[in-house]
Amino acid sequence: AGAAVDAATTDAWGKTPLMKAAEKGHAEVVDVLCGAGAAVDYRDKKQGGTPLYYAAQFGKKEAVVALVNAGATVDAAQTNELSFTPLMAAAQEGYEDVVEVLCANGAAVDHRDKKKGKTPLYMAAQNGHRGAMLALLRARASPIFPNGTSTVLHIAATFGHVDLVRDLVAPAHCTDPVAIRAFLL
Repeated sequence: AGAAVDAATTDAWGKTPLMKAAEKGHAEVVDVLCGAGAAVDYRDKKQGGTPLYYAAQFGKKEAVVALVNAGATVDAAQTNELSFTPLMAAAQEGYEDVVEVLCANGAAVDHRDKKKGKTPLYMAAQNGHRGAMLALLRARASPIFPNGTSTVLHIAATFGHVDLVRDLVAPAHCTDPVAIRAFLL
């Protein structure tokens, strides 16, 4: 018999080898571990993150693809007070390519965190991540936030992200007319 593929670290996090490989972007290792029966939706002990969450958080597109292909739950939210999904983690950090993969595989573009009700689009706009913002608009994320009083434009303006504001108020300036058309509709 081989090594236990789901053996967790003994620290407070309790991460599995699959989580470690995913967060480092080792897609071939992810494939081997999944092929050996590693639990693709195993949750760490501290925040309840999954291997897919960690791959998305660190922008490891190839590992994200490998995990999605292995059947990882695309919208597995953390079990902590925030309940971030892999899409939220990727949007917050500005990993446009990961956002696109997750959206193409059915990620909930309007999931809200438990603490403040932020969505992936809010996080991308707040942090000035133009590519992630445009990818989410292309995926039809709602530009109106759950409180009903602000839009993606309000958030980009509040945080001083001039390139995002320019894209949203002057669609002719934007090189991504599909995303801006989604915002305007």
